[in-house]
Amino acid sequence: MTWQPIETAPKDGTPLLLALSKKADRNWTVSGLCDDLAIGFWQYGRWCSIEVQDCGSMGGELTGWMDDWCPIDLHPSHWQPLPVPPASERDMEAGR
Repeated sequence: MTWQPIETAPKDGTPLLLALSKKADRNWTVSGLCDDLAIGFWQYGRWCSIEVQDCGSMGGELTGWMDDWCPIDLHPSHWQPLPVPPASERDMEAGR
């Protein structure tokens, strides 16, 4: 699949691979985000990814659980569908 202009992207909440036109503002760990790419989706009238912060109420540093999340704004210029994940061992054993 080739990169497509962001104006043509689905706005139904489908997760997509997004090429960012500028770095996302972030303070914590961001799911699937690097400087130029993000896994994001359209929600609340904007392009978002999920930002998570460990606040400790679910075990915090002892368990590694991330219990708080909020959307962060992304500024994508292009998009692609996410690739199909590889088959699991169970799928291969079943001949799929």
